[in-house]
Amino acid sequence: MIHARFATFVLLAILGFVVTFAQTSKDLIEASTEATKLFREKRFSESLVFARKAAAVALQIYGERHLETAKARRNLGLVFFALGDFDDAERSFHSALKSYSNTSDLSSEDAQNLAEMYEVLGFLNDRKKNADAEDLFRNALNWRERANGKDSPRNLSALMALANARFENMEFKGAGELYIRALELASKDDLAMVRYFDLAYHRCECAHIKGDREKEFGQIKERFGSAVRSDKFRLPEDAGILNSKAISLGQPRTSRAAPVIRTNNFVEVKVLIGETGIVISACAVKNTNLFNVRESELAAYRSTFTPPLANGKPVKLTGKIVYKFIQTPNF
Repeated sequence: MIHARFATFVLLAILGFVVTFAQTSKDLIEASTEATKLFREKRFSESLVFARKAAAVALQIYGERHLETAKARRNLGLVFFALGDFDDAERSFHSALKSYSNTSDLSSEDAQNLAEMYEVLGFLNDRKKNADAEDLFRNALNWRERANGKDSPRNLSALMALANARFENMEFKGAGELYIRALELASKDDLAMVRYFDLAYHRCECAHIKGDREKEFGQIKERFGSAVRSDKFRLPEDAGILNSKAISLGQPRTSRAAPVIRTNNFVEVKVLIGETGIVISACAVKNTNLFNVRESELAAYRSTFTPPLANGKPVKLTGKIVYKFIQTPNF
């Protein structure tokens, strides 16, 4: 899923890039303004020159532990991130965190910006399978809630990131509870419904299945049924078995170190396909061989489909991919 999540976080970075408003340095204002302008035009290499200058000038004027230095370093990290230089991005973000010395006085806007930085840092750690990712996403959610209030749909990006991190760490009960919160928040806002509800619903169901709490999901399905039975929004249609409809069907690895049980060699993966034809959620069910389950999910994420349409408009779609594992004889 990294490619889809990368695009999401790049957009987050572009929206979150801010001008530092220091009044005592013309050089800092000009460098920050130009860096911001070029960044929002996606001219990242050119933006980097001015972002570096802004960070250096802010440090010279204000010192290490000042909000202006923190903001300039954060901006520099966002440029590195957009350029795909993840190591330098992470270093800049950690430097920025050291400069946020007095977070008790942050404005709502600065709290949002800090939350966005924690989210991007969480993504960088998550892609390296670093255990710190969950804590970073939790910090992002705390700052989102501080800026927006606990019941705001604007918290959904951090809430979903934390839920996904717990899901990947196989903390299925905790993940399921967070997905329920996401469903509650998404139900309050039409735009949030379109952006988050399908994914939260699909992952919530999967968390309950994997956590052996499938019966409990029936209550959740009933609870949120009214939210999706409307002219404005409906859950995606189920297209059945999708193997033959894939443009490119990802194939799972096999391993002699994890032999296939002959009577249990089919793995059924429930998938949610996004508007662009990319699998955005995959949940393997009806199999007890954990190696086959994981490899089938990863293969499903590598699959691509023709972008689904309904009445000529892009939509999401659900269905199943079925994999058959063939037992390799032992020699």
